[in-house]
Amino acid sequence: MKELFLKSMSSHLSSRASFLLKPVNMIKINKSLTTSDKPVGFEELGARIKALLRRAHGLNDENSLTISNIKIYPNKFLVEAKNQEIEIGVIEFKMLYFLMKNKNRYFDRQSLIDNVWGQLAEVDERTVDVNILRIRKALEKQKLGGLIRTKRGIGYSFSTNES
Repeated sequence: MKELFLKSMSSHLSSRASFLLKPVNMIKINKSLTTSDKPVGFEELGARIKALLRRAHGLNDENSLTISNIKIYPNKFLVEAKNQEIEIGVIEFKMLYFLMKNKNRYFDRQSLIDNVWGQLAEVDERTVDVNILRIRKALEKQKLGGLIRTKRGIGYSFSTNES
């Protein structure tokens, strides 16, 4: 298993010296995050980088999406349909947000798993069907369940087009 070491450095010179002296990959991070060398797997490193980027960019109301009387606020994990709050779980929220961001594009089950749970997730493909059903039921309370489309053999889409 390959590992990266995260190391807190006090100067640019010591960081450069570490690269020359040690045959390992080093990433310089803020001293407040760690006080010693720690081995970190690639999966954890990816998660840490994503979290830092998410915090750095900050999700605000500018990131909200509004399509066909559905408004989704990613920073609040809030979905409104026809100005009524819709209660859905975290995974359903992420899936709806992903589909809305990629409106009118169809995604197969594996693509949804990769984009919602992550590429390393071990999730049964039928779990996607269950989550789509939950989203449809939640939206159907406002007569908007038909916005989630299924194309047999292709996948799922958020679509406002009549077909």
